[in-house]
Amino acid sequence: MDRTSYVPVGNSTEVSLMKFLQDADLPIHRLQAQKYINYEANAGGQRTERKPLIKAVSPFNSTKKRSAIALVHPLRQDYVAVYVKGAPEVILEMSTQYQSHQGEQALDDGSKNAINDEVTEMAKKPLRVIGFGYCEMELGAWEEQFEGQNRREFEDALDDNDINLVFLGAFGLKDGLRPRVASAINYAQKESGITIRMVSGDHLETAKKVALKAGILTQSDLETLAFPVMTGDQFRATAGGIISKINPETEEQEMGFENEENFLEIVKDLKVLCRSTAQDKYNLVFGLQLLGNKVAVTGDGITDVDALQTADVGLAMGSGCTAARFASDLILTDNDFEAAIKAIMWGRNIYHNVTRFLQFQITVNISVLLVVFVGIFFFSESPLSAIQLLWINLIMDTGAALALATEPPLKTILKGPPTTTLLNAVVWRQVLGVSLWNFIVMLMLFLFGKTIGGLKTDFPNYVPVTTADSSHWKWTD
Repeated sequence: MDRTSYVPVGNSTEVSLMKFLQDADLPIHRLQAQKYINYEANAGGQRTERKPLIKAVSPFNSTKKRSAIALVHPLRQDYVAVYVKGAPEVILEMSTQYQSHQGEQALDDGSKNAINDEVTEMAKKPLRVIGFGYCEMELGAWEEQFEGQNRREFEDALDDNDINLVFLGAFGLKDGLRPRVASAINYAQKESGITIRMVSGDHLETAKKVALKAGILTQSDLETLAFPVMTGDQFRATAGGIISKINPETEEQEMGFENEENFLEIVKDLKVLCRSTAQDKYNLVFGLQLLGNKVAVTGDGITDVDALQTADVGLAMGSGCTAARFASDLILTDNDFEAAIKAIMWGRNIYHNVTRFLQFQITVNISVLLVVFVGIFFFSESPLSAIQLLWINLIMDTGAALALATEPPLKTILKGPPTTTLLNAVVWRQVLGVSLWNFIVMLMLFLFGKTIGGLKTDFPNYVPVTTADSSHWKWTD
């Protein structure tokens, strides 16, 4: 074994595969560092020519659900090897043979069905299943087809299934739930009324099992709902895409789904959307917003960028790609769903604290203004001196700011829908009601202070005096 301290970093799937190879005693740090290969330039081997090891690369695409690389064969320099990995059903469609104990065998319908059954059983465990395929071609044939004057794009050949692969097998990755995810989801859905939907690129059975374990989906949902679980293909076929159309009532142009009625039926029941693309995620988020919902999205991959940007709040995982972090509003450094619930609590708490602060400030100011206005208008003198007004201002600014700005969120803050309105009708009723109560109490103390509990004040009382002609008010000492 080649001892090394190399630790793979990056995408979790890639890291898992590299660690598997490390456990198999393969020096992946050396293989990754090898970028070039030396060719003999003549028969005598007097001179060598240095050429790139990698011939072509097709990065992972959420729509195509596969990635590929072509490189000089590691054992035979006169051959090019093409390696493809991705969704097992995609790799099977690109393959004409499969690798067995007896060697390469023709891939017929029976073999495909048997492999698909094995993949489904792996997905039910649940495991994230990845399929692998490869093919070899002579270096000259590769250069003629992909590097010659009339060369063809490597990506186009993959799209047209013109590179006949040999299906190597499927690899199952176990990605367990974090300890407090299920409890956090349960609390969020039952106590706060937040609806959680899982949008994944995984196999249908894998996504379904994970959603059942997390509490996003229940067995009752599967039995009673019409659309509890859908694949991206089914979602697009049923709801269509986002289009621009004319509203018949307002005659204005607006965005909406091709089959809006179908989309409304789907979103009422949809819990899990699997084998989805970046466009599916964006369409779902945008459609929910069109219905007046506030949408928060968590994601860590390049396929989540559009959804993160479109959402009202985008939450990127700290281990996610740079593009996802830049597209988000918040970054969760510990990659924990419980942190997302806490982020919602703190976000709502900001509005609640600001609302409470404004409610306190406006109530005090209205109460003071009413008392001062009545005192000046009826008695030609303010009941409150300048020093007293400054003292009230100091107390209500400093004390209220410290108390409300440092108040942590309570669990009850998740109950009820979110709001971005600081001063709604309920708050205004409270402000005006408490202000009126404060004014009445202060006015009673102002008029009848000497007769209430023996209060002493230098301000004269203003009492009614009745004469034969009429009733009027006058000052009394």
